[in-house]
Amino acid sequence: MVTSLPALHIPTAAELAEITDGVTAHDEGMVDACRVTINPIIAAATFSPTEINLPRLALTGTITTGWTYLLTGQLVHQCTTTDTELSIRIRHTTPVTGTQIGAVRLARSPYTGAGRLVTWSIPWKATFSGAASIFHSALRTTGTGTTTLEGGEFTFAGMYLIDRSGYIRTVSS
Repeated sequence: MVTSLPALHIPTAAELAEITDGVTAHDEGMVDACRVTINPIIAAATFSPTEINLPRLALTGTITTGWTYLLTGQLVHQCTTTDTELSIRIRHTTPVTGTQIGAVRLARSPYTGAGRLVTWSIPWKATFSGAASIFHSALRTTGTGTTTLEGGEFTFAGMYLIDRSGYIRTVSS
């Protein structure tokens, strides 16, 4: 069982093996996590200017005002043109329209067809206490063509409590 991980740590295959597709796991130090092995997460979408919810990356947990949490994730981004740029947005309370608490820019790729592994780790200081629902969404910010977001062996999203030393804090669930 994973009891603590340093901040910005990318989980290994063995750590990810403890989390099953679509099932929430609550290990010590982990508020919530999900692993996505079903493909695709979003298939050949144009989604511009519409922001699209990524429900398989949704997270839930109990949080505390003023505490800092690390929101992490990883997926494969594949596009049909080299001018496509995406934003992965992280929101709480409501998918797509909820308060945005983080964002990741998926820069243009010099390649078409080949998937790129994209990883993020975003610290977020909670502004409320209680049950939290965290949602991920995607929005094409520039470009044309279609985009696919894929799951796979290393596709996941997670929310971890961080202490002042920068390490994952041990919590009881």
